[in-house]
Amino acid sequence: MAGTLYGMVTVGSSSEYTHVALTTFFKHTKLSAHDRFVLIDNDGEWLKNWHLDCLDPNLVYVNPIPLNFSQNMNQLITWADEQGADLVFLSNDVVFTPKWADRIVIDDNTASIPSCNQTHFYGFEPTLSLCQFGGRFTHLNVAAHTHAARVKAPFESQLMPTYVCRIPRIIYQEVGGFDESFNMGGEDVDYRLRLLEKGFQIKYCSSYLLHFNGRSSWNGVETPAETQMRNRLYMQTFIEKWGQDLYDLCMNSGQPNLIIDKYQLHSLLTERRFNDMIKLVLGMRS
Repeated sequence: MAGTLYGMVTVGSSSEYTHVALTTFFKHTKLSAHDRFVLIDNDGEWLKNWHLDCLDPNLVYVNPIPLNFSQNMNQLITWADEQGADLVFLSNDVVFTPKWADRIVIDDNTASIPSCNQTHFYGFEPTLSLCQFGGRFTHLNVAAHTHAARVKAPFESQLMPTYVCRIPRIIYQEVGGFDESFNMGGEDVDYRLRLLEKGFQIKYCSSYLLHFNGRSSWNGVETPAETQMRNRLYMQTFIEKWGQDLYDLCMNSGQPNLIIDKYQLHSLLTERRFNDMIKLVLGMRS
């Protein structure tokens, strides 16, 4: 059947964000006859409280028990593969803009991520809340149009969180699923390293979305102590698997300058060839 599977995951604590995400997704996304959308209701709260507002209940799958990020991603990858489709994962704390889905496709050997207010501000702060956004849809759509005109070519960054990500079928069939040993953190960086090892690329495309960032975790329901514990667990898992150098280079809490100096990556940094920086360090692992 091919096409694209668009998959979003929601939890009760951020349902108000899901409502906005769904409304703008269906407004600004043209689905073909072979495309499919599914909302994973991770804790059963969506169907109880929100579905009558904006989504056919037949498009909702309720997890029997809550799953972590990697487990939900693997569930979506399985469904996409059964359909013969590419996968586009969608966070539920996102506002979609016109033509975003047209611009997210780079090529079938490249996973792609839309730019957002974590990469380019356009007047939208990185830690913006729904209340602070205040329904500035016109402003956001103008920003998306401006961004697409300015950013003609795909680009790389040191940090590339997969808050929304297109994973072509050829990539997930070769790379496999997400590593479920990560505890709600680091799994997207782990996937980036694995796809780079297999010779694929991951890049930002010219789409621009608004991302409210962490509304189901550190910027929402978690206490500081819970966030600290989660960060410590995924840091330990990541370093055990990939080593301290790749942690410092690729993770938000790392020390990339130490690795850039250690491996003399300054020219690659100047050229903004971040994927090549990572691949070089990957190749130096014993």
